[in-house]
This record gives sequence, C-alpha cells and structure tokens, in this order.
Amino acid sequence: MIEHVEIRADFNYLYRDDQKFFPVIQDAGHEFHPLEAANAVVIKLPAKINDELIWEKERALAEKLVEEGKLIMWELDFGLEANSLDFSDSSVFYSLGIAIDEFVNSLWRDLKDSSLGVILYRGDVGFSKNFIWNDEHKQLFLEKHATSKNDLVNLIDVSGDEWYVALEDNKLFKLFAADIFSEYFQRLVSYLPDEALPFCLFDVSEQTDLALLAQLLSKDRFQHILLALKKSTIPAGHLNWEEGCCLGGWIGRGSPYFSAVSEVNLAVCLPGDEYMTPSVSESLGVVLQDLSSRGVSYRIIPENLLTEAWDGIDSIIIISNGLSYQGKRRLQGFCAAGGRVVSLGDLNQLSNEILYPLFQVELASQEALFNN
Repeated sequence: MIEHVEIRADFNYLYRDDQKFFPVIQDAGHEFHPLEAANAVVIKLPAKINDELIWEKERALAEKLVEEGKLIMWELDFGLEANSLDFSDSSVFYSLGIAIDEFVNSLWRDLKDSSLGVILYRGDVGFSKNFIWNDEHKQLFLEKHATSKNDLVNLIDVSGDEWYVALEDNKLFKLFAADIFSEYFQRLVSYLPDEALPFCLFDVSEQTDLALLAQLLSKDRFQHILLALKKSTIPAGHLNWEEGCCLGGWIGRGSPYFSAVSEVNLAVCLPGDEYMTPSVSESLGVVLQDLSSRGVSYRIIPENLLTEAWDGIDSIIIISNGLSYQGKRRLQGFCAAGGRVVSLGDLNQLSNEILYPLFQVELASQEALFNN
C-alpha cells in the first residue's frame, strides 16, 4: 500500500516528495503481468463521446495495484488520435470536459494519493495531418504570419482540402497546427485539479527535422503539459515512450529503456519562432545532430525561459544569428552568475563565451579520455 505522495515536475524531471523521481510506467495490455521494475502502471479509461463513463473494472484493477505498491497513471481514452480533429466543435470539447469531470469526481477523488498523473492524448506528433480547417483558422493563420503574406497570398481564396494540400509541407502551417493543438489540450487541463499532472504521448519516430521537432514540442507551446516521446533523438520531453533519449523516466511495454541522468549541465537555447530562419534552423539541426551522435546529455531551453530553467546548467549553446536582444540580456546574467556561452556563429561580446568548434574539441577530448 502506498502512503500519500506528492508528485511535481520541473522542466525535465519529476519529483516525489521533493526528491528526484524516475518513473518506470508499465502499459497494461490485455494479458497484463506487472513488472517488478515498474513503479507505476497505466490504466486506460474509455472516455469517448458514446462511452458510458462507468469504470468499475478499472477501479478494481487500480485498487489491486495500489495494494501491491504501484502508482497509477490514468489514461482518458477520448479516441481523438483516430479521427480528424475539429478544434472549433464546442460540443466535442464539452463532452470531453464532462468525461474529465466524471473522472475527477470518482476515481481521482478516491485514489489521488496513489496517482502519478493523467494521459490526455496518445498519438502521432504530426499535428497537421488530421487538422480540420475552418475560416477562422485561415484568418488566424494569415494574421499570425503577416510577414509571410506575400508568400501565402495565393492561398487566400483556396478553401477546404485544397488549402491543406497547399500547406502540407509548410513549416509555418505545422507550427500553427501545433499551437492550436496545445491550446486546445491546455484548455482541457483546466478541468483537472492542480495536483493532477497532465501528459501527452507523442510518436516522433518519423520526424527527421530535429530543429522543427524541437520547435513543435517547445515548452513555450506545452507550458502545462508533460510529454512522453517515442523514438525521439532529442530530449524534448520528460519521459521516453518505449525508447528515446529523454532523461526523466519511461513508459511502455516490455523492458524499460531510458537513461536516468540525474545531473545535466549542458543546455541548447531554442530560438523564438520569429528568429527561426532557414539558416538558424539548419544551424540548430547541426548542433542537435552533433550532440545526439556523441551521446551527450543536454536540455533544450526556449530562449524566453532561460532564466527560469538554467538551474544546474554550466554551459548554454546558442545560435548567434537566432539570438534576440532580450536573449542576449539573459545570457549576460547567466555569464555573470558563472555560466559559459557556446556560440555557433559570431561571438556576441559576452563575458564568458567560446565558439562551438572549440567546444567540439573539448567534447572530443572528453570522449578520448572516456574511451581510454
């Protein structure tokens, strides 16, 4: 039996009673046998529009697992991953809210002391694939990307599926779809009590553009939602879903696969979307790929969250031509506090700064020492 536990999260890790905690969360399938190594188990709750929202079987399983010392990760199965998402349909949103309310007033109320969190979505990270356009979205898209209107003017009169086809490979569209998705789910999070940690599980296995992936999953977009990522080669979430390189824990079936790295002292600064030009994106991709190939542990920190998230960081890698004035001011404070900036591109006249090629030499030296 588990006594009351307090679970919280920061930018990269979960904490249990203020101690760093690495959850090993087992997905419960049809033939479920609890893993000894698992400290938590996923229990899926049918919560589609036509479901009755009666979860007595799931309650019985949860109570049994709690008696065995496991935490519960609840999953509200809204069925959204299998359908096109009309984010403007208020009736669907209302139905999802009812399901969350029912969950909170029954299972969460009775078992919150043994609960780890709540999964609200499990599916592909390609937010634009099942996106349903409406006129409001089209107008918002054009207004948001006014500086790109000359490139998009030929789309203004296009409607329906033709509009989507025209934008299918457009990065701005993919980021816009991610914004709409995150805003929608963060509204759903408001139905949960403050102590319930919300999660989304994203399969990123088909994503090859690492810079774009970092943008899509930026903490700027998912401020109040924790992410578990499948086959991610960048640490853009808290948990690995099956496999990946996130640092904070694991969720899945089979053997747990994650690296429990307690202390990470290197970070990569993610430029704001408005500074993510093709050249900046390319440079960021080079850095992420380089660190990944070397097996270096690091965090990704959005530029506007540097001050809040640099605790424990000794060096921050930046893309010089993607740095804003406010970002430079933050980095001046970081250097004043004893930190070091590693710049890809020109030097930025910071008090403790080196260029990325020199940093690569340092990494190579460390690798040589380790291999010997």
